[in-house]
Amino acid sequence: MDGIYRQGPAYAKAGVMLFDLIPRSRRQISLFDAVETDTRREELMAALDGVNRRYGRGTLRFGAEGPLQGQADWHMRQERRSPRMTTDWKELPKAHCR
Repeated sequence: MDGIYRQGPAYAKAGVMLFDLIPRSRRQISLFDAVETDTRREELMAALDGVNRRYGRGTLRFGAEGPLQGQADWHMRQERRSPRMTTDWKELPKAHCR
């Protein structure tokens, strides 16, 4: 990080979410899938593997893997989160009768 860090600009933690991860053998082929999408996917994974081979295992990781064990000194910011009345018993509204 020392090589890319610059004093001055504000930095914020960011993440990437990946959905629908399935093995290639289980993937359903679509009539409208272009052949080059598989090629691009394979090239991307080859590039990711190449970086990890060159700079060490875990240099590039998937966001779903989360932080390395014991290295998460950050917490989610939840100041603007909507109430979870439908999924959290502690956030159910209370009605008081007199």
